Amino acid sequence: MAAGALALILLGGGARAGGVDRGQRAQAPYALITGTVFRETGLAFPGAEVTLGSAGDSKEARKFKKIRAATSVRGEFVLKVPASPMNFTLAVKAPGYQAQEKPVAVTGEDRIDVFFRLEPASK
Repeated sequence: MAAGALALILLGGGARAGGVDRGQRAQAPYALITGTVFRETGLAFPGAEVTLGSAGDSKEARKFKKIRAATSVRGEFVLKVPASPMNFTLAVKAPGYQAQEKPVAVTGEDRIDVFFRLEPASK
């Protein structure tokens, strides 16, 4: 009897319904677009502006709002997007450097790594 009570306590004994804690909603599936931005010297580029926009003319693409982020002190960024198939354009810019864009295609619950190497803007 004591062993059964202990098992109920350890397993959450009724505090879970269908494997989801009460008060928590199921999280929608998502994909991650991650990357690193480097200077031309190969050093990390902190504070670069990263923008993700939809590419294409589908209904989902028209509804997607641009996501903006700045790179961390290590030049890294992480963007969370819906896991539905969609094409994006990922752009990076920083003052005094040439902006760059790359296409990104999400097909499901992916993790996509993208790398940029920014060159100084010509004067």
